[in-house]
Amino acid sequence: MVVLNDHDVRTLTESLEELRLIDPIADPEAFISASQLWAGKLSDPYRREIQRFRRFGSPEGALLISNIPIGEIPPTPRRPIEAIGLAPVAVCSQAVLLGELGEQVGYRPEFGGGIYQVIAPVQSDELEQISTSSRAALERHIETAWSRHRPDRVALLCVRPDHLKVAGTPISPSWRIVKALAPEMIAVLREPRFKMKVDRSYLRGDGYTQDIWNKGIAVLQGSVENPDMQIDIAEAGVVDPQDSVAEAALAEFSRVACEVEEVVRLDAGQMVIVDNHKALHGRTPFTARYDGQDRILLRAFLLRSLYPSESVRPDNGRILEPDYRELPVVEPTFNVGAIRATDNRTTVVHARGY
Repeated sequence: MVVLNDHDVRTLTESLEELRLIDPIADPEAFISASQLWAGKLSDPYRREIQRFRRFGSPEGALLISNIPIGEIPPTPRRPIEAIGLAPVAVCSQAVLLGELGEQVGYRPEFGGGIYQVIAPVQSDELEQISTSSRAALERHIETAWSRHRPDRVALLCVRPDHLKVAGTPISPSWRIVKALAPEMIAVLREPRFKMKVDRSYLRGDGYTQDIWNKGIAVLQGSVENPDMQIDIAEAGVVDPQDSVAEAALAEFSRVACEVEEVVRLDAGQMVIVDNHKALHGRTPFTARYDGQDRILLRAFLLRSLYPSESVRPDNGRILEPDYRELPVVEPTFNVGAIRATDNRTTVVHARGY
């Protein structure tokens, strides 16, 4: 955990004089550019930690930062659309603290493409598998896992905790998951034997009524010991294994991911930054009261570089507008294996390696 020192708090406070004159919604480029300049004035200890996390990540799959100035907080809005202009001090603090970590971006279907996003419970979404739910546990996932333009980092700044301070962010780093998986299961998860449905909040934001699937996905990719993950196990039907072997491997992956997770419970002025390639995250359930004092998080998406997404950022801006109806389809090429039950466990008998 990184605890901001007096120099960092003073720098964030001083940055407000300039940043509060720039509207992050109307002019996100000017706002982020100014915040990146202020980031260079933070203390050397903080900047070293951020640069280390940007380069190497962390064994926990996330970085926790405390003692962040957030200013006075107005009542929690009942709908995200009512959150425009909420918590300007916290917004500026978050932008500066993330200034050297990457490029902040928005996704047009999600909160209208806002660079800064207020996450608060919505009564009609209580049991949904989306960020505005509360009573339902938001299950483990990689943010926008179906997309090749998914963010590299996801930052969650707590502006106000829930009433009982029970809501937590479960984090499962990939190295812990693969360490607990049998080699034959890992081999299957590295095959493109899965398809994944675009999140409903994105479809709803674009006015789509039909499901959209990305096919030919491998859950584990890259490094052997610390692989990237492309998976959303938020609810039944989001991920569709293409055969019984893949189904067994996914079930074991999901079980292990829950088994190795650590839960971070954020208090006001704390921010967790999750590595969106190396760690799954979710949210434990809590009770929303809709009394103006419910939980508020500020969420930010970051890319290491803007260049790979240039084709889906109109006018070279910071808002990504990919057409999810044109997702790339990779036809799986694998030898379908067989499974057998041994001592009440599912064992893969034959599956091609990677």
